[in-house]
Amino acid sequence: MQLTWNVFLCDSQSKQVGMYNIFDHSKFREDVEEILSLGLSRNGFDSRLEKTLLYYFLCKSEYEVIISPWIGKADIYTQVELNWQRFSDYVWSQRRYK
Repeated sequence: MQLTWNVFLCDSQSKQVGMYNIFDHSKFREDVEEILSLGLSRNGFDSRLEKTLLYYFLCKSEYEVIISPWIGKADIYTQVELNWQRFSDYVWSQRRYK
């Protein structure tokens, strides 16, 4: 399954801000695929997806980007959370019926 959800990420070596597909994180992608295969209700799915996103991307310095000195840091979880319903709808649409 090929999923794409891009967020901003700062490359610590080049000091450049670029795009990062959160599904390139292999363990996160595997966990999302597992959640999709469980046959959960939409509410159960949303809850598990959010917990997985929190686990992998909340407050981890390697996944933070500083957009402006006045705004502060934005980690990947925060960026996805701003579009939570769209993100959840996108991932939900990838489930396979048996």
